Amino acid sequence: PTARKGVLYPELIILEPDYLADISTIASCFQEYGTTPYALLIQRMQANQPTGAILLGNIAGQMLDEEINNTSDEPVKYADSAQRFMHHNALKLLACQEDLKNLHQNATQQQQNIRHILKVLKEEDKAFDADHALLEPSFFCETLGLQGRMDLLQDDYRVLIEQKSGKKEFTTGGHQEKHYVQMLLYLAVLHYGFRRKNGEVNSYLLYSKYTDGLIKEGAAPHLLYEAMRIRNQLVWMEYELSRGGSRRIIDALNPERLRTRSNIADKFWERYLFPTLSEALLPFQTATPVEQAYYHRMMTFIAREHLLSKIGTPGREGSGMASLWNSTLEEKRLAGNIYVGLTVCTPEPSAEGIERLALQIPEEGID
Repeated sequence: PTARKGVLYPELIILEPDYLADISTIASCFQEYGTTPYALLIQRMQANQPTGAILLGNIAGQMLDEEINNTSDEPVKYADSAQRFMHHNALKLLACQEDLKNLHQNATQQQQNIRHILKVLKEEDKAFDADHALLEPSFFCETLGLQGRMDLLQDDYRVLIEQKSGKKEFTTGGHQEKHYVQMLLYLAVLHYGFRRKNGEVNSYLLYSKYTDGLIKEGAAPHLLYEAMRIRNQLVWMEYELSRGGSRRIIDALNPERLRTRSNIADKFWERYLFPTLSEALLPFQTATPVEQAYYHRMMTFIAREHLLSKIGTPGREGSGMASLWNSTLEEKRLAGNIYVGLTVCTPEPSAEGIERLALQIPEEGID
């Protein structure tokens, strides 16, 4: 907090910090048509099926992992990488209804770009060390009520990379706002959770579609505040849904209400954005009363279960994700959520080995 004339003003206000909101979900609320928590509802209403872009993103992520972990003098062959990807994603490839004839061509280019960008990064950023890279580490920050999984983080917190296989911002050639928001929230987790100051972390957005796709990012306090505002609104919406408020929220939705950006070109709005939003809302607007009642009852049930999995169930100790920081050590032990003590596991315990171990234990014991 900051103090002015003896009054403390908070940097951020976090609604229900025990509810860990997903960082990528918050970032997805920054859309071309506007910045709104209701974008999450639109995404939930749309069909969830594999697309060519999603598959390309998955294989690009795999290839980044392979390039970082490659200890051989020879580069990773694309054929080997593609074979591993198909082995683990056969059903997704079969379920994709798009023509995938260009997938290999695009993926090959992404692999070459990733290899080139990592080489440039090693030469230009002396803090970067691939041997100390953590791939897809998961973090949560109970202070901010956030959770997320970073693409690459160095174990000394000096380098952070978020990879995107899609396009940059089409007008400026820079980052897309939602990708930048995602990066800012990761930096906030490192700042508030691990005391990493702005400037101590070299953060990059890696657009692997381009040979020059590495963009170094910095702080943007106002955009971070906007992201945290959206985070709070998402949490409020999830509480409303768990209390049966889905009908009230969805009935009030329409494309014009979702359009919160005033600088959208009318032609772009009328030709692309408005039809997409209208198509997503149409099944709910034309459904029968019985179908709507079933949908809203199911949404209430799912939202309530999702909420309880995060904050816990009243009257049930040690339940929910929030018990990790809210429960004491004794409460965790009694609930069976933690093991306390020393366990020695050897194939064939010997008297000599046990004696050597005992000599290392101080007389006051081990907590």
